[in-house]
Amino acid sequence: MRRALVFLLAVATSGLAWGAGMRMPPGKWWDNPRLVRYLQLSADQQKKIHDAVFEHAERMIDLNAAVKRAELKLGDLAQRQSFDERAVRAAFAGLQQARQNLEAERFELLVSVRKVLTTGQWKKMIDLREEMRRRRADRRRMRPGFEGQRRRPGAVGQGAQPPAPQGPGYR
Repeated sequence: MRRALVFLLAVATSGLAWGAGMRMPPGKWWDNPRLVRYLQLSADQQKKIHDAVFEHAERMIDLNAAVKRAELKLGDLAQRQSFDERAVRAAFAGLQQARQNLEAERFELLVSVRKVLTTGQWKKMIDLREEMRRRRADRRRMRPGFEGQRRRPGAVGQGAQPPAPQGPGYR
């Protein structure tokens, strides 16, 4: 019990993976031969990860549906002709709770997977995620017109005029 508490405290305070929005690789990554070799996953670890993902995925489907229902309810209440502030606030609180429940389940899935992996395997997974993030950022920087900004200089909305219409009848 104490080890589990220390682990959760370390995870909460480190922020290494969790605070950075750590998500697991997409798809059935535990069956990907290249990733299995890289992480050196055993067949037993693959089965345990599969079982954990399946167990949590079932709950996350229901929790995601609860978020969608809460969003729908909030949208309906906010758009009604007869606006009821209390009902809208209550619906918003329900939406926030539904989102929190879904995130808590995602966290539990990560904890379940982390318990299956060794410290070295977990570090390799985090390192791989960071490398992928760096590569995506590098590809974005290599695109023409990228200058470290979301919009290119001179783009509409940054003080420039939109291009003049062209074609027959325009001058």
